[in-house]
Amino acid sequence: GAAPQVRVHHALFGTLRSLAAVGKVILVGRAGVCATRGMPGGVHVRLVGSRGKRVERVAARLGGDRGKAAAWVDEQDRTRTALAKDYFGQDLADPLLYDAVFNTDAARVEATASAVADLVLAKEPATLRS
Repeated sequence: GAAPQVRVHHALFGTLRSLAAVGKVILVGRAGVCATRGMPGGVHVRLVGSRGKRVERVAARLGGDRGKAAAWVDEQDRTRTALAKDYFGQDLADPLLYDAVFNTDAARVEATASAVADLVLAKEPATLRS
């Protein structure tokens, strides 16, 4: 049979697809953009930002430990990239995987949220909007 890690990832991706099929869910990370590709109604968004700003935000949550924050950011980048490549043969940096890409260094959270909400509403059938 498959290695335990492969079985866990297959189960994870199946769960992500099941949640997406039910709808009204936000999936973050874990190659969700790849696992739910082609499903109707989904909106795929990527948030990007400079390493420095990302480390600052994580450090603020970790009590100011920039070293620990930098290690966490780098590990997240490495594991996310590897997961998408190993299981789906995809490069998460490919902008064509997404409906929109937002630069968190430049775009205000409120503006990004509003734009994402507009994308979701644009994909909903008209009957759900009333």
